[in-house]
Amino acid sequence: MAKAVFEERQRFNQWWIWLIILGIFAYEVYLLTDMVQEETLNSKTLSSYLLIMLPILIVLLVFLFSSLYTRIDESGIQTVFKPFGFTKKSFSWRAIETVETITYSPLKDFGGWGYRLSFSGKGTAYNVKGNQGISIQLKNGKKFLIGTQKSEQALEVIESFSPSKK
Repeated sequence: MAKAVFEERQRFNQWWIWLIILGIFAYEVYLLTDMVQEETLNSKTLSSYLLIMLPILIVLLVFLFSSLYTRIDESGIQTVFKPFGFTKKSFSWRAIETVETITYSPLKDFGGWGYRLSFSGKGTAYNVKGNQGISIQLKNGKKFLIGTQKSEQALEVIESFSPSKK
């Protein structure tokens, strides 16, 4: 009988995030419209405007298309924070000292959501929303946290594979 596999894909889809993004876009449209109405839109002001706003728009677009993918199977735990390939991590069951599902504080423990590094010794976090996560301590001492919206299902699969579950 094949053991269960856990897969989860999460996105930044909280209403308040969309409100912030829409507010930024509305402000951009307002600034551009104001420049056109005051007839101050020339090549110099447009290039200055684009120089400031283009990086902000790129960050917002990347943010909108970001997703956290997690898979737990017989080989271990894999995760990636797309579209950033450097965030791809695989943890084999042999390399894991302990693994458990926990409740944590994203702001207090990691300073927010996303790909986060903790300077207080809590390790690296991959999270997009909520306060539930899969806490992984490797045998080499490194710590990772992967956010999940399905902690009970993740725990069931972890328990079926991990020799050192909590």
